[in-house]
Amino acid sequence: MNTSDYVDVSFRFVLSHIIPRVSHRRSLLIVVFLSLSLFPQWVRGGFPCPDATGDIPFILKEDDSFLAPQCLVCNGPWGRTSGFQDFDPIPCTFYAAERTLFPPFGKWTCSLFPTGPDGLCLTPSIDEVDFCVQPAPPDADNSVKLFIDKNEKLSTDQPVPPCSGTVSSFLGDNSKQEKSRPDSDVFLFDGTGGDEVTLRLETNPQEGNNGGEASLGISGNSLNESTTGAPPLELEVTLPGDGEYSVTVEQPKKSAERFRGSYILSVMPTTGSIESIEPTNNVEK
Repeated sequence: MNTSDYVDVSFRFVLSHIIPRVSHRRSLLIVVFLSLSLFPQWVRGGFPCPDATGDIPFILKEDDSFLAPQCLVCNGPWGRTSGFQDFDPIPCTFYAAERTLFPPFGKWTCSLFPTGPDGLCLTPSIDEVDFCVQPAPPDADNSVKLFIDKNEKLSTDQPVPPCSGTVSSFLGDNSKQEKSRPDSDVFLFDGTGGDEVTLRLETNPQEGNNGGEASLGISGNSLNESTTGAPPLELEVTLPGDGEYSVTVEQPKKSAERFRGSYILSVMPTTGSIESIEPTNNVEK
């Protein structure tokens, strides 16, 4: 294997999947930390399938036509990566994405590389596939299934872009504070002027709520719209320009019963994809 091939994979991965996902609000230290933590994963050595466990399993399914050894890596929101993976045996649960404050929902890309005789990934990639990962209903199969056919083409059972940016959180974490100051969560995303975007606020079916009223609003670039009521709530807007927009989920100041409980917020564009929705410091979880 040519050393330049290995270096090319390494630096193209950092530049294309880590740095663009770190906004001006994050420290460069995070980039350095993530880069250092990921580099060891690029040195492959024929490891067996890890049978990873977690909220959203990524599974390479069995395919009798797939014989040649390959190198696969999947990258998603907030710098998530499966690392370069080997498969022995197949089917293999090679990675699992966890649901955290920085959610795994949105656009993912999986890339397939040939494997050299020394077990490292060679460039360029053979094929790649883009897809969307979204929250699944209770008791639904939320795994991501990937397939490699005899022509070395990747496919998946997940929907294709444009993808919704989706996040979950909890409103009303402090009942004493709510009496004087209603709870408010603020999220940020980068939008494109002219895009038509649907914002949807709904209750999280996996957790409880009191059925009260909430407010959903969006602002930025002269845009300022909101709606109030018991979820589900929707807002359809056209973004007036490129730039950062803020979405607010809050308890209304005047309401017979303010919403208290877990919710799911989605930002769904008609064109393009929302790469991620960034929670600000006041968001729970």
